[in-house]
Amino acid sequence: MKHWYATSTTQPIRVLSKASAFVLFNEIIKSPNSTSNILKSKLKFTNKQFYVHILLLRDNGLITRDHRKYRVTLFGIVINEAFRTLVSAARKHYSTLKVIDGLPKELPKQEASQIVDKLLGDTKLKDIIVNYP
Repeated sequence: MKHWYATSTTQPIRVLSKASAFVLFNEIIKSPNSTSNILKSKLKFTNKQFYVHILLLRDNGLITRDHRKYRVTLFGIVINEAFRTLVSAARKHYSTLKVIDGLPKELPKQEASQIVDKLLGDTKLKDIIVNYP
């Protein structure tokens, strides 16, 4: 069994980018302490679909199983909140991000950083864009 602390930093996001795993993860968040039978019947997953995704979520530290019931770990809660916060911010600033995408690639980094700062202000998105290689 792999342990979540041995995975890469992007692996939990890769797991949650799989639609079925994301749906299962969200169902466990909405219905903590659900058993496998409850989750499988709610989501209409086959045994194989269910256990493949459960293993991915467990191996990456997003969920845990206690007394035959699944729940989200604190790590899973933090990843979920970060994911939702960044997606929400990206949607909110979608048109601004398109403008920044359209900046000339040969623009000096200092100048591009100033433009991004003026367009996005003090947001997490700005930090990500400015620090992107």
